[in-house]
Amino acid sequence: MARVTIEDCGPYAENRFALSILAVRRTKQLLSGATCTVPSGRDKPTVTALREIAAGNVKFEQELRNVLGHHAPAAPAAPTLEAVAEALRRQPFIPTGR
Repeated sequence: MARVTIEDCGPYAENRFALSILAVRRTKQLLSGATCTVPSGRDKPTVTALREIAAGNVKFEQELRNVLGHHAPAAPAAPTLEAVAEALRRQPFIPTGR
């Protein structure tokens, strides 16, 4: 069989990062016993996953932003005025020598 290229899979993923996430998720499914949607022959699960993506048989169920949402680090919450005041109250007093 011919080699699978990124250009073959391009229309089914927004970018290479999305393509790699989709391929990894599908590869894990195949390793867990999922049924192949294309003839796999002696191909490894990773190649089979890319062939399925190139055929248009595998794609994200949700919009990519929602899929990647749980991977993004959460922004730290801004401290409240009360929290800053409490932190200042707990600071030890150091005389300046005046």
